[in-house]
Amino acid sequence: QSFFSFFLSFGLNYQIEHHLFPSINHDHYHKIAPIIRKICKKHDVPYHYENSMSGAFYKLWQSLIKFSFLR
Repeated sequence: QSFFSFFLSFGLNYQIEHHLFPSINHDHYHKIAPIIRKICKKHDVPYHYENSMSGAFYKLWQSLIKFSFLR
């Protein structure tokens, strides 16, 4: 939800918005994200996100372990 998060993740914090609306300028993603979350909730569509960078990195680490051959 912050420019810092957007900068550190190279825009991955708005990946859902980008894939839904690839031609929209990335400056508008933070405006449409709450609308998309609301629509997803209304239609029981999962919308996964984290409120913090630390939470996002933790989930990333969990996914890397889960899908790696090193487990």
